[in-house]
Amino acid sequence: MDNKTASEWLGSIKEYIHGGDEGFDRRRLEAIDAGIQALKAQEPKPPRFAVAYDKIFYACDNCGKSLVVMANSEGLVLQNYLPKYCNECGQAVKWPEPPKEG
Repeated sequence: MDNKTASEWLGSIKEYIHGGDEGFDRRRLEAIDAGIQALKAQEPKPPRFAVAYDKIFYACDNCGKSLVVMANSEGLVLQNYLPKYCNECGQAVKWPEPPKEG
């Protein structure tokens, strides 16, 4: 089962449990929510371009925090040093493929 399907199943279980029992323990509902969010964070999202103070950088698509990338002395991003996850929220990052040298 993939993460998306598991997340959908947890959501339907939460609705079923919550809808049938008003006295259901809130902590259990919060645990289901945390599981859904953790599964969604594992699905890689491409970063966003962001601009602030005349600087261009990459930002996490989930929380908006900047993603630290390494560049060489010419300002070219080093592909081997791109973060796989956001340091702030843990969102998986899917970077675009580098251009093929021909």
